[in-house]
Amino acid sequence: MDKNEINYERISQGIRRRYIPAVIVILILVFARQIIISYEIKQAEGLSRVINVAGRQRMLSQKITKDVLALTQFEDEEEQTLYLDELKTAVDTWEESNSNLQTGDLEEGITKHNSDTIKMLFSEIDESHQTILGAAHDIIDLMESGVYSKSLLLEKIKVIKSNDKTYLEGMDQIVSQYDKEDSDKIEIIDRTELILFFLIIVVIVFEVIYIFMPAEKSLLIAFKEINESNTNILNLFKTIHGAMILVDEETFQILLMNKTAEGLVNMNNESHERLNLAECVQWETIDRINIMEKIKAEDKIFNIEIAIRVNDEKSLSFLLSTVKGKYHRNAVILINLFDITLQKQVEESMRKLATNDELTGLYNRHFMDKIVEEEMERSERYNSPISVFILDLDFFKRINDNWGHPVGDLILKQTAKMASENIRKSDFLIRLGGEEFLLLMPNTNLNEAIIVAEKIRDVIENYTDPIVGKYTASFGVTQRMNNESFQKLYERADAALYRAKEEGRNRVVSYENQLILPSGSTNTYLEWKMEWNSGNGEIDEQHQELLAISNDFISMSLLKLDKEKSTHQIEQLIQHLSSHFQNEERILKSIEYPDYQKHANIHMKLIAKVEELRQAYQNGEIKISAFFTFMLDEFIIGHLLNTDTLFFPYIKK
Repeated sequence: MDKNEINYERISQGIRRRYIPAVIVILILVFARQIIISYEIKQAEGLSRVINVAGRQRMLSQKITKDVLALTQFEDEEEQTLYLDELKTAVDTWEESNSNLQTGDLEEGITKHNSDTIKMLFSEIDESHQTILGAAHDIIDLMESGVYSKSLLLEKIKVIKSNDKTYLEGMDQIVSQYDKEDSDKIEIIDRTELILFFLIIVVIVFEVIYIFMPAEKSLLIAFKEINESNTNILNLFKTIHGAMILVDEETFQILLMNKTAEGLVNMNNESHERLNLAECVQWETIDRINIMEKIKAEDKIFNIEIAIRVNDEKSLSFLLSTVKGKYHRNAVILINLFDITLQKQVEESMRKLATNDELTGLYNRHFMDKIVEEEMERSERYNSPISVFILDLDFFKRINDNWGHPVGDLILKQTAKMASENIRKSDFLIRLGGEEFLLLMPNTNLNEAIIVAEKIRDVIENYTDPIVGKYTASFGVTQRMNNESFQKLYERADAALYRAKEEGRNRVVSYENQLILPSGSTNTYLEWKMEWNSGNGEIDEQHQELLAISNDFISMSLLKLDKEKSTHQIEQLIQHLSSHFQNEERILKSIEYPDYQKHANIHMKLIAKVEELRQAYQNGEIKISAFFTFMLDEFIIGHLLNTDTLFFPYIKK
């Protein structure tokens, strides 16, 4: 961490270490003060009860004296009984209250602990109390026994009266002492409460000065730093070279973007706050909905390569990176688009230098060494055919000798252009060097390769160069065999090319010697061989007719006949096949061929296959050359030369 960088975590921890103890101290002081006040109120209530009980003692003492005198003054038995009951109640209450004042009574709220002074004052009146109490009990006993004399009652009354004054004076002193002691306690409590109040004030002032004000200062510094950081980040956001866009995570509404990003967004005279990222950017590489879903689903994205069309004109390449976060308490996504268009252009230029021929723009030998291994491995994995042809311009040395190498280079470029225009995107046209070219055709059998070669040969033959005039090319074609190396494949194609040169040039020759296609020929390309005869004249004649129809499909491919004529030829093929299969099945049934039913099922499958091809051709899914491929691979090689030969011995019997 930079020494000048503020550690916000350390600041927050320091503030917590300060204000938490401070708050605890204040709470303790507040609770202590509250406890003291509660205690003071309780003490005041206790004092009231004590004074009340003490005052009641004086009244009871006087009531006892009054009741005793009344007993001597009234002769009526009923009245005497009434005063006697009052006397008994007053004596019991007086005795109990006196005990409570000295020993305490929780129910009455009287304290259990008296001071030494109170205890001494109680001891001083104890004798008077006991004397009055004893005399009162004696009077009660005499009255209840019914055996007494008035003189005896008066004597007891005299004892009570002589001690009553002493007792009352003593009780007055006790009440005064209670009041004094309580006043002292309240004074102490008040003083303590005042001290706690000032202590709370001091603590609060201390905490404000040494805790809250420094904390406020730290927070202000932190907020200032955050504000400065936000400002710097915003400035950086706006001036950074890459396109930066801040969008709402849920709606993809653009919240913020820099100048670079504005160049990618179709503003339509609207402020960016009203724009939606999914609508105002022309995503090319990835479907717009898919890219929005990917951005929303993932917390972070790093360097996904995408393309964006700008102003409906040029397409630019970018590396897309995103990260989710918060902005003004809302969930947002920060999107960075780093322009790699120039880098891609440089990479493409470097790639072309490494893989393309500088003169013609075709692939070079270096690229061929890389691609053939991949394509041959794919061919083996999926059991698909792969073919090649080598193209060599005829008498090219004469062109260089007569018109010079610059003109020869133009001829090479023109040849490369014409060949490129007549191959599939999946094919690889490679310049081997000089006037030699190689076409690598994945998922292509020999006969399809021958058709492509003848097509290109025909285009070259019919082209007239403004300087050189007419020129031609020869082709050597072959199909890769199982587990064959590219070197062997190349050698066989080269041998076929040599044969094409030897046989007069301007022709397509296959190494397998299956086809020789002379320049401009529209006659039968496949020739009937004697070993193909079955021994039944009708079957052999129909086979030869179907062979001729197959050759017609080559002519149609080369002559590019209209669809109406091609469709008629397809109908003729289906009609001849159906008729032939019916005749052949009739003959096989007549000779009781054991695999008759199996053979008939194969016929049904072949008819179904050619019907599928007819439908695909009508839908524009295949070319007319597919029917020649079907007749050669499925009918002639697959059926006539394999399945049909199985019944030849039964016919020849």
